[in-house]
Amino acid sequence: MNAPRFPKLAGLLTLLALLGLSGCAVYAPVGPNPARLEVTAQAQVTPQQVRDTLERKVRLAPLTFTTLGEVGPPLWDLRAFLPAPDGGLTPLQPVRPVANVVGHRLEATAEFLAPPGTQQVVFLLECSVRHETYDGPAPMVEYVYIVTRRVDLRLDLAPGGKLTLAPFAAQP
Repeated sequence: MNAPRFPKLAGLLTLLALLGLSGCAVYAPVGPNPARLEVTAQAQVTPQQVRDTLERKVRLAPLTFTTLGEVGPPLWDLRAFLPAPDGGLTPLQPVRPVANVVGHRLEATAEFLAPPGTQQVVFLLECSVRHETYDGPAPMVEYVYIVTRRVDLRLDLAPGGKLTLAPFAAQP
């Protein structure tokens, strides 16, 4: 049996492939004793809100809603971020994620790890629908946002502590 001619190269390529498959999500560093943020949210959209938004944003005519598969059900996401120095947002690591929850109504609790200390935290609650068009040689898919709510809070997080909040409770 022949041994590989380049064992180090083969090992390196295998490692790179595994890292690529793992998703390598980039979350805010939390340190050895992170705080936990428990975030509850309740929200809903009506079928009429979905239709109105699609007609306005995609210029989708009301009659096209009868085509099966063209518009998917509402999908909800609840996420938390720390503002980055470059103006972007760095996601907090979800311990109990709320992502792609299907339905017109959302009642959910997410949990995130956060670095202790005084932090500016950005919370996003979003609802979108999958819209597929069949113009051209292949179907085109886009996600149309029905609801996007953002709340920025300055929080004092204790090392190893847990803070429960409902940042969207005061919003319609």
